[in-house]
Amino acid sequence: MAWPIEGIAMAREMETVTLHFDLTHLGHLGPEQGFTLKMPGARRTLMRHTAQTLSRNAESNSALAQLNQDQRSRFTHYAERVLLPTDAVSFCWVGYPARRPGAVSEESAVIFQHVPRSAARRALRTSRRTGELTVPHRLQAIGVDVIGDEGDVEAVHLDASLLVTPAETATTMVMQHPAIATLIPEDHWSIAERLVSKQPSFTALWTYVSRHPPEGDDAWYENTYVTDDDGNPVEPTAQLTDADAPPAPWPTTMVDGREIPVIPQHRLVKDLDDLLRPVIEEVVRAVAQEPSFKGQQWSTQHGVTNQVRTNAHAPQPKTSEAGVPAQTHWTLVNKTSMYGLDLYQDSIAFDESAQTLTFDVKNWPNRGLGVYIQFIDVAGAPMDNPEGWKDRLSGWPRSLSEQLQPSPSKKYLRHIGAGNTVFGIPVWTDRQSISFVVPVGAAGANILVGGLGSGDTDMDVDKVGLIYTCVASYGIPAFLSALSIGVKSTKWYRTVLEDNDVIKGLIAEGMILVKYGIVGPKQTLIWASGKVAGIIFSKALEKLAKAITGYVTVSEIVDNAPFVGWALRVAAVAGTVADMAATSVAVSLSPATYKVEAKRSMTLDISVTPDSAHRIWPNGADHFVIDVCYPGGTTLTKTGAMPVGGDTPIRVTYSSDTGDAVPAARGQKFRIVASVYTASNWLCGKWVSDEIDAVPNDGSSRSETGAITEQVVPLDANTRYTHTKKLDFDAATKGYLWKATATAPSQTTASLATPGQDLVELTGVTMNDPAHRLGYCYQARNQNLPMDYDAASRANPMYVFRSISTLVNPMEGMLSPARGFSLQPQIAYDHFGSETADGSVISGAQNFYLDTRTYGCTGLTHLRRVDLAANGDRVFRYDSTQSWGAFGFLGLHAMVVHPNGYVVAVSYHDDKLAILKLPTAQVSEADAPQALPHCGSGVREGLLGGPVGLTISLDGRILVLERTNARIQAFDTQANPVRCFSGTLEFSVADGDLAAELDRGAVTPALLQALQLNVPAGKASANACQPRYLCAPVLSLPSSDAPLLDAGRVTEDLAKRFDDHGLTLNGDAAIVRTAPGCWLVFDADEGLDYDVRLSGEGAREIDVYRCFTPMVEVRAPGAEWLLQDKTHTLSFAVTARDGGLRFRNLTSCLPLKKESSATVTYLDIAVEAKGFIYVLSYVNDGARPTDYRIDIYKPDGTPLSANAHQGQVNAARLQVDRWRTIFTLNYEQMLGRDGRAEPTVSQWNTLPRSEAHPA
Repeated sequence: MAWPIEGIAMAREMETVTLHFDLTHLGHLGPEQGFTLKMPGARRTLMRHTAQTLSRNAESNSALAQLNQDQRSRFTHYAERVLLPTDAVSFCWVGYPARRPGAVSEESAVIFQHVPRSAARRALRTSRRTGELTVPHRLQAIGVDVIGDEGDVEAVHLDASLLVTPAETATTMVMQHPAIATLIPEDHWSIAERLVSKQPSFTALWTYVSRHPPEGDDAWYENTYVTDDDGNPVEPTAQLTDADAPPAPWPTTMVDGREIPVIPQHRLVKDLDDLLRPVIEEVVRAVAQEPSFKGQQWSTQHGVTNQVRTNAHAPQPKTSEAGVPAQTHWTLVNKTSMYGLDLYQDSIAFDESAQTLTFDVKNWPNRGLGVYIQFIDVAGAPMDNPEGWKDRLSGWPRSLSEQLQPSPSKKYLRHIGAGNTVFGIPVWTDRQSISFVVPVGAAGANILVGGLGSGDTDMDVDKVGLIYTCVASYGIPAFLSALSIGVKSTKWYRTVLEDNDVIKGLIAEGMILVKYGIVGPKQTLIWASGKVAGIIFSKALEKLAKAITGYVTVSEIVDNAPFVGWALRVAAVAGTVADMAATSVAVSLSPATYKVEAKRSMTLDISVTPDSAHRIWPNGADHFVIDVCYPGGTTLTKTGAMPVGGDTPIRVTYSSDTGDAVPAARGQKFRIVASVYTASNWLCGKWVSDEIDAVPNDGSSRSETGAITEQVVPLDANTRYTHTKKLDFDAATKGYLWKATATAPSQTTASLATPGQDLVELTGVTMNDPAHRLGYCYQARNQNLPMDYDAASRANPMYVFRSISTLVNPMEGMLSPARGFSLQPQIAYDHFGSETADGSVISGAQNFYLDTRTYGCTGLTHLRRVDLAANGDRVFRYDSTQSWGAFGFLGLHAMVVHPNGYVVAVSYHDDKLAILKLPTAQVSEADAPQALPHCGSGVREGLLGGPVGLTISLDGRILVLERTNARIQAFDTQANPVRCFSGTLEFSVADGDLAAELDRGAVTPALLQALQLNVPAGKASANACQPRYLCAPVLSLPSSDAPLLDAGRVTEDLAKRFDDHGLTLNGDAAIVRTAPGCWLVFDADEGLDYDVRLSGEGAREIDVYRCFTPMVEVRAPGAEWLLQDKTHTLSFAVTARDGGLRFRNLTSCLPLKKESSATVTYLDIAVEAKGFIYVLSYVNDGARPTDYRIDIYKPDGTPLSANAHQGQVNAARLQVDRWRTIFTLNYEQMLGRDGRAEPTVSQWNTLPRSEAHPA
């Protein structure tokens, strides 16, 4: 068979194998039943095994030789000298004539995928190196526990892959899931043999398949055909033919007396869902934790919560002539990756003359997206049919255009195809440009991105992405897998899908799918699984069909058509938000529609002066940090040294010249937070502005001034916290008070089990710092309050809330419980709140409790607002039926409010980070947006292990305390890891001209060579959160190719090796030798560069990686830069030092201090304004007060003191206010109002012994 790729005809290499089949589950068919093996390019009638043939084959198959006579007799049939391709995973199945009424195709006896022996051997050698080579699962299932002395383990594994049992049907089913599937043979072997078969739930799945044969009343699949929306058969295109051959031999059925061709389907039954789901969940988790699959089966993106610039003299803003408005720039509000859509900050550009905004994006997950634009006028209203807009759908059929663009304000821009991998194969797409002309009168623009997702559905926007995902991302690649085409298909797959006619046809035919798009991923995928074959084989996609027939015969296409749609059906099994609590799949983890906001930008000049009462800067003031906090956007940060002169104002400018202009729009607000620190990072002064209108007050600029208020309490290595106050109840006055005492409570976690103790559990504590409110939740007995919706008071354990003031009188604004909850709720206040310059509080809506009473009826819990405005002594309100959002699972261990309009929670049991985007106003429970669960179990960046606490830093990072992983991990509001802590990898390089090139933002060969020489491919340290630095290699070359690379020549053999892996290497590509065994390959024609290393993966091979593609962010010209590599998702802080450049790897994970021997239990986390992180924990069993301690970490992640703790704080939960006072929820019980048991609350303070400044 020829492979017509770019005019090069290459014969397909084949291997010869003998396959053995266990068909005992079909014994009811009788010994005369014939079976046909259907494989790539051929069919073969199976022969029936006898004792003699089994014995003879055991001589050549070492796996059969491991079986005793009874075990061997399970294999009833065989096929000798079967030819299978060596360049692809072969999809094969055994069929036999159908007996059930209505069946249109042969029945499936067993379905399996064969990995070429050369690829299997490479995977086995990797397993041998990692010590994971055990008895093959196919032998274990038969009862073989140990390989005999005469058996070579590697040979037994290879031969065991030729034994086909009913379990292989179940494995093939699981391997269709888009987050598991791969066309790379070695990876397929590793997943199928090492991960799928070893899951505890897998046995139940394959057992069900074997016990529910096609002839039974409850067969594991339906033998049917594709129908349209009305249930009528969908006829395949008649143009699907081989060269000089008759049309495809489609099966037929009778409709109204007419025999018509149909597209056969083996449709998985619903009863399989509950058996597939746990296997899918377990395997997806396992795949996501496998380091070797980085860049193929999983990836992470860079989280961005703030944009930092070191202050330098900025040019003065241009002044406009009288009566002529100054020219305006445009910028993006949020610059982080959004649900896998990467935004390239260095690409944001506005062309003044053409009034065109342009920026680049890259779509990483295997899904499609539709991109629309909606312009906003100065009044904040959407603009219908903007003047001068050029319709991007003008050349499309009118009926289709009207369906895709039903709203006059939402204009179609483009589609974005599937991301960097297609079924596990790296398909390195370029970043794609989004560009549009800004019409007259527009003050802002919403770039709306839509597709298949959970919640936030907008079918004006989602149709294109939904159809593309179902058909092009899932349906077509799965079909190519079933056709055994292999990795080479990715070349023409991309080419075909870049054809505008194909895209039009795909979307036109796919409109049948959008009928159910509004119900979420699960139902959409189920619906699409039965329709996608009709779309692929439609007349509109004839170009695709003809491309496929260049690789396989039409008979093969018809043979494998029954399995088209399996990928979507299997994906649907774990496609709901509730299912995502146990696994992580990109499509279901993103909303259906999300937006990127573009706004006009303005220059912002800020002047900050000393405290008016002092009139000079604080003693020891060393540097400043100024944050411009824009709700819903990226925080803009300026840092710098204090100005010369004791009273000289700090002056900074945010502008387009420095790459950090402030978004401007009427109705939008921002806030300025200016902080002054000593050299030891003591916050010695601070100014927080009012909320400021985001509009210029002078042409295209705005100026703001403010003065700091001096503050106290520094932190250093000698800092120790001691107890100062405790909440007490005065029975005489029946009031609460803060009692000054240096004696800390002595109770510990063991006290909760003491007889007579009514306190049961301490759930959480939260703070609204500007409002001076502290809220907490606990469980206690004998509260004698109504529980849930009951009216009668109860004494059994219940969860209750209380809220107090942190000021002198704790009863100011106190909220007391009037009802309890049977299921654990949570309480969360906006820690940063809203505050004016004079310190008065603006009462906001972002203070909540989580109402768990609704879970029993709806499976959802709802956020209710807590009103902190009044100052009286009141009770919590429980009567609201309005919701601010919902969570779909119980047992949330901690919950916080993010100032950008999110509520974030963690689940210890599920290892999930749940993120809810708050609506603009409360809504009915039925309309409440639902939190999306992210992460999952694991140790690498982006995964969690035992999350028990979380907090929000001033710059917007979500910091999660992980008990099992013993670390803190930083995320943004899209659950992207934020790489902000110092990693273990550091190196220095000579400057040369690197600093000057970095200042220009240039990526030079010298920079790439420095990274290649100093960044190892795999794990090179004990930092488990980065188990490997580089993505998996795209191919490996024999070590004998080293002289060719040294010579810098691209030979035909070298080009063929790339081509065999679906990659093109042009003959004029430049090969640069970096060092012995290291080369860089620059292919300008393809726009791809490669990092080539001898023994990169530890084997004696030459491994080829995608080259680094760093973006350079200049933080301080000539001194500080940030490199963010998009290919391998690495970050480096680069500083000029001692005539060279120092590179420091950044990670999102902060490993906690290790104990010599004691077991550590982490309890809670808090962070103060500068970024110092507080961790509360105990050692041993926590039964003694001396087991408890507080540890503080610097903003870069290093401990404040490596050898000492910052105090003995025996408590369950904590918060830290702006003054660095610690508030704790204690294990100590006191009797409060009406004799009800409640926990005490303590304040802890410190005065360091070494800071050289006046107290």
